[in-house]
Amino acid sequence: MCRAFEEVREEGKREQAVEFARSMLADGMPYEIVAKYMKLSVEEVKALDTKRSA
Repeated sequence: MCRAFEEVREEGKREQAVEFARSMLADGMPYEIVAKYMKLSVEEVKALDTKRSA
């Protein structure tokens, strides 16, 4: 049961990081900076960027 709670908590953290990353991208922040502060890979950040990738 404790493991299930840990997994849910980690998923929530990731969702929050993705939300913040999208906001940073909308403000024109570079991929590398977003990745650094949100602890995501540059590839993950690029995949989140709907404006520049289209």
